[in-house]
Amino acid sequence: MTAPSDCFTSHADHEILKKIKRSCVLCSTPRTGSTLLAKSMYRTRSLGHPGEYCNSVNTGAIKTAADLSNYFLEIKKTTTPNGIFSMKIHWNQLSQVAQQTGKLRQTPLTATQWMLEYIPAPHYIFIRRRDKVRQAVSLLFSHETKVWDAPAGQPPPPVPKSISYQRKKINYLIRRIEAEERCWQRFFEKNDLAPLTFWYEDFSKNIPGTLTQIADYMGVSLWRPVSQYDLPSRRHGSSFKKFWLLRYRLESFFADAAARLLRRQS
Repeated sequence: MTAPSDCFTSHADHEILKKIKRSCVLCSTPRTGSTLLAKSMYRTRSLGHPGEYCNSVNTGAIKTAADLSNYFLEIKKTTTPNGIFSMKIHWNQLSQVAQQTGKLRQTPLTATQWMLEYIPAPHYIFIRRRDKVRQAVSLLFSHETKVWDAPAGQPPPPVPKSISYQRKKINYLIRRIEAEERCWQRFFEKNDLAPLTFWYEDFSKNIPGTLTQIADYMGVSLWRPVSQYDLPSRRHGSSFKKFWLLRYRLESFFADAAARLLRRQS
């Protein structure tokens, strides 16, 4: 799959696109370890530079279709010398950027159409997390603290005293995560795609092995020996998240126990 000529038209555009042999798209929902995996991929110097290019922080201020095309042309300059362009994207970001592009071009675009137009030769990696409660707790904590990544080697920012446990919001975030995962699954099924799938609980324990699998999937060799990688991120606020998780699970346990008791008495 390649970008059509109406998207990138100049000779310089096509020279940049010609360098891309394959694109690696990390498809995820928030708090699945996608940043950890993306940073690890970047360190190989062989698997692109998978930034969160469709985050509204980066695309929200773009006002014309030409500027949007120029923006995506610029990010393709992050392609590694072996021809691999990479990006990571959450479902809500794909949906938003497709809607934004369609509005600017005055032609509605689906998520599939957007991907076909803007991402050359995409290969998909689906990043998931089995423990949705833990994922939702982590997402709530990031929403509350405004901290989404804590780089290794730097002291984590202090946790604000104003943050609080919110069971209803955790329940909402679980439903949102599950809904967005279903959207990704429908996207893959509709387009007859079989993405390489990784679970956070597995790949976070074996980053070198995961990078080797990705390199094989992309058909490239790793420039740096796998044994040299170190984790590029650290956990932030672990004690808070552990307490929130424990409280949520205890509340769920006692709520279920009370419901069973009421059913027996009725």
